[in-house]
Amino acid sequence: YPRALSAPGRATYGRGTGPILIDDVRCRGSEAGLQNCSFTSRHDCDHGEDASVSCATIRLRGENATHSQGRVEIYQNGVWGTVCDDDWDMNDATVACRQLGYSHALSA
Repeated sequence: YPRALSAPGRATYGRGTGPILIDDVRCRGSEAGLQNCSFTSRHDCDHGEDASVSCATIRLRGENATHSQGRVEIYQNGVWGTVCDDDWDMNDATVACRQLGYSHALSA
């Protein structure tokens, strides 16, 4: 996922259970994971303050679709929709594949 759409707080998607492991997270945005951001291990939180995220995303759907091939759909403004193939080429396909976690596209 290349970026977050929003970062709601106050346990927007429900309260978690178990230990709260990190607090006061301060990422620059280029880190590979939350563990690479600045944070504290001691917290003053309860699960009513659990962080949430809404990610920009992409998926592959359609007849005979698999995890690595199919019709490209993106989630935007709260709805899933398709991508038109006007001017679609290997560069576009490679970006979509990279967004799905692959290094490159085999075909477009």
